[in-house]
Amino acid sequence: MLRSKLGTLLVISAALSFAAGFALDAQGSIANLELWIASAVLLLLSGAVLIVLGQND
Repeated sequence: MLRSKLGTLLVISAALSFAAGFALDAQGSIANLELWIASAVLLLLSGAVLIVLGQND
C-alpha cells in the first residue's frame, strides 16, 4: 500500500518534471534538457516499479 502511494507520487513528480523541463527549454533558460528528461524518466520508471510492487501487498 505504501509502495503504491509512493510510486504514484513519483509518477506525478516525473510528469511535473517533464512539464517544467519543457517550459524552461521553451524560455531558453535550461542548459541540459537531455539530463532533465533523463532524470524524469528515472523517476517515472522507479514510480512504475513501486506501483507494481505495491499491487502485490
